[in-house]
Amino acid sequence: AGEARATGRREAALEQFAVAMRAAEHGNVPEDLVAVAAPYLAALVEASQIDSARIVAGRIAPWADRDPRAALAQARLYTALGENDAARKATQVAAGLGAGESVSDADGWP
Repeated sequence: AGEARATGRREAALEQFAVAMRAAEHGNVPEDLVAVAAPYLAALVEASQIDSARIVAGRIAPWADRDPRAALAQARLYTALGENDAARKATQVAAGLGAGESVSDADGWP
């Protein structure tokens, strides 16, 4: 899915991410959920599929205060929604968790 997204094949990437997300949800392992959901959310935001991005963000929200990838995913969604204060707070959480990158350099930041 990541390769399809990187090469501009948006629809293929979204389909592959959706399949991966279903598998991660079935396994219900937090690490797997966050690993799939964060780039999937970024791809959904890039495709202007904000309602779907909200659903994906909700699946990893419980880990947004413990996992920098989840926090950055939340920040992406908040930015897309124009909720700048919430985006800034999520970005600060990610930085505090050791995101190790500026948000603008994060993979898939819109």
